[in-house]
Amino acid sequence: MKKLVNRGTGVNQVILITAVLLFVLIPIFTVMIEKVHVKMIIHDFEEVGDMAVLSAVSQLDTLRLAEGSLSIEDINQVNNFVYNRLNENCDSSYSLDNFSFGFYESGEICPYQFSSSYKYFHLYFTIRYKRIANSQKESTVHIHLDVEVPIDR
Repeated sequence: MKKLVNRGTGVNQVILITAVLLFVLIPIFTVMIEKVHVKMIIHDFEEVGDMAVLSAVSQLDTLRLAEGSLSIEDINQVNNFVYNRLNENCDSSYSLDNFSFGFYESGEICPYQFSSSYKYFHLYFTIRYKRIANSQKESTVHIHLDVEVPIDR
């Protein structure tokens, strides 16, 4: 009986496995890492926005806050404080664009159709960031926050 010997199959298998790794698994892994990175950016900036608004409100005159009143000067002060805190959180790979800020009374509707039974601050901004896979390319994330103010409770 004659034995059949398969020569060269080991090389073919190595080439096939290498091709699968390079052209399938690594791009899928990169996309997954990119999604996690974007979710991290959104979460971080939402937390910074919340904390910036609440810390700015806590620096205002407590007697007027206890009466439930905010003046235009207070709102401008909060706007500047929040914008500066968001900018401080941006390192070299992030930049803040299209910052929009507003104060709404209870029952009023913000431009993105949110309403509350309490007074609230509306924040909308865009974060430009460098992508992980291609650092030459920039992408944007739009973040909309409505932070209720603990007055009139």
